[in-house]
Amino acid sequence: MTLVLHTPEEELRIERVRRLRFETDDGHRGVLPGHEPALALLQEGPLHVVTEGERGEEIEQHIAAEEGLVTIRQDEVHVVTRWAAQAPTLELLLAMVERRSAARRRIEDEARAFGHRHELALQRALLRLRRDPHQ
Repeated sequence: MTLVLHTPEEELRIERVRRLRFETDDGHRGVLPGHEPALALLQEGPLHVVTEGERGEEIEQHIAAEEGLVTIRQDEVHVVTRWAAQAPTLELLLAMVERRSAARRRIEDEARAFGHRHELALQRALLRLRRDPHQ
């Protein structure tokens, strides 16, 4: 079967997939060729992909993805997510995910601080208006 991974930046196609495993909101989901059509909500985490090599050997690949949607058909699986990354080893993939998570935490912290500053400014303005409504 074919795995097609869609992100805003790119589309990645992986051919000759023998097995696919990923985490959903209700546990692990495994997909083999010929799987009945289904939809699943992808949870953030690794996708474990096993493909068939040139000589028929199994090749394991690891892909990290954020939450998304998975559509399963008999010969194709589509994953739609905001971000995904592929790495040759699980250790490299985990390092990429950690960098991405740290960057996301930094952005979320900055957004919270920005919102807090604006909330304080709004409160100060409202206090000034209450003290002197004719200003």
